[in-house]
Amino acid sequence: MAERLKHTLSTHYRGADLELTFDGEGHVSLLINGITRQSADLETGGTTRLSSTVQTDYEWHEFVEGIVQPQGNAIEAVLIANNAELARQTYA
Repeated sequence: MAERLKHTLSTHYRGADLELTFDGEGHVSLLINGITRQSADLETGGTTRLSSTVQTDYEWHEFVEGIVQPQGNAIEAVLIANNAELARQTYA
């Protein structure tokens, strides 16, 4: 049985572990502290956006967004919190 290709973009931000994962079958998930907050199938030929809010520090809430979009023969993944880019990676 063939192993499924899986990519993970991750970062640690204000006490929270953020992960954006996607696989070779077109499934994307946004995880915060190991818990799936939102998942979807990749938009065909377009950008897929997943989002959630998370409490960081004491009573501080952040809007977290994961973006996955095709770039020719590659896929670009980006993690954003409150409109600030935290991590970006292109996967071939």
